[in-house]
Amino acid sequence: MATAMDHRHREQANCKWNKDLAKKIAADVTQKCDTLIAKEETQEERIEKIRKTLGDKRRPVILVKIAEQHFGQRVIPKLIH
Repeated sequence: MATAMDHRHREQANCKWNKDLAKKIAADVTQKCDTLIAKEETQEERIEKIRKTLGDKRRPVILVKIAEQHFGQRVIPKLIH
């Protein structure tokens, strides 16, 4: 039958094990942070990557046209003089 002392001893052992594991994980994360966290590219780097990929090929052209739409009362644009 387990006594209160046995239970306390197991809790202390688990606490030490958890602390040791946390230290190991922290050390690994600190040591390998360059491979664990994605490098953020600048806009210039992204553009350069696209340019290298496309080379001398034609660039895609996109036209986006969004019609203005109002809900509720109609809006009449004011003339600017």
